[in-house]
Amino acid sequence: MSLISWNVGGLGNPSTFNALKKLLRVQDPDFVFLMETKKKKQVMERVCSKLGYANCRAVERTGKQGGGLVFFWKDNMNVSVIDATTGFIDVLALIEGKQVRLTGFYGSPETGERRHSWEALRRLSHLYPHVAWFVFGDFNEILKCEEKCGGRLRPAVQMDNFIRVINDCSLQEMEFSGTMFTWSNGRVHERLDRGFMDTMAADEFPRAHEFHVEVGASDHLPLVFDLEGTGLQRKVGGKRRFMFENFWVKEQRCGDIVKEVWENQSMVDNNLLGKITKCAKELSFWNKTVIGHVPRKIAELKASLQQFPIDVQSDHDRKQRAVIKTELEKYAEEESMWK
Repeated sequence: MSLISWNVGGLGNPSTFNALKKLLRVQDPDFVFLMETKKKKQVMERVCSKLGYANCRAVERTGKQGGGLVFFWKDNMNVSVIDATTGFIDVLALIEGKQVRLTGFYGSPETGERRHSWEALRRLSHLYPHVAWFVFGDFNEILKCEEKCGGRLRPAVQMDNFIRVINDCSLQEMEFSGTMFTWSNGRVHERLDRGFMDTMAADEFPRAHEFHVEVGASDHLPLVFDLEGTGLQRKVGGKRRFMFENFWVKEQRCGDIVKEVWENQSMVDNNLLGKITKCAKELSFWNKTVIGHVPRKIAELKASLQQFPIDVQSDHDRKQRAVIKTELEKYAEEESMWK
């Protein structure tokens, strides 16, 4: 069972939306929690359906608070929503016969308002004491000085308040893989995103692990939680079978290719199956050489971005990362025009 938590920083950015689609395609998570969607509830419900998830609970942005949250899950998951606010979405799920509580949490970005977030987390901790509990999201706070690099030092009282609420809720951190910092503005790097579990969850899911994944979009890294210890999913290679893409019909050349093949009487296999096979071959070649350069370039840029992680220190590396991200956004916009 896997889950993704990500502060997307707005789904209106084509680069972020495309990165999300690819992340979901590769990881195939059972649950997804997104923060800062900056979308209305009805829009997010349509987005979830487009992403292949018919079940969701969305919370609209309210003024400057919340930014919009959404929690969605697969059809085969037995889920009931306990509560949903601008700061969290709390659900009960049945996982392999075990009842588990999953809380996607978004700590207030305003320092003066964060105490209300901690009060809400304390209230949540008193519910369903006999059910394994996982809490994850963007807490907008760090636990120790080492979780911040650059900028002004974090006031000790803020970290102490965060530590206190975690202890009060009897939560423990999950082990993670990847770079420690999950947010960066280019010069300041912090670990704002993370996952916690209570003792019961740790006992029932001893191999639960947290992965910090670089996707080249948003200021935050998405977190992938694997509760069963199967590891982070990788894209499976191999020959791809032919699939007709709907966006091809928007291009005049697509119709021309089909017409040319269908009217060609000199083909060796001049029958229905032969013509279909030839169409598939010609359309695939056209897609690869004309349209396909965009996803290939995106893949190359993402590979390059891995050389300059979110916590790079030197000015040269930060500039290189910024250049690559700008290129990624440009190609993502171009890719969205085809779809």
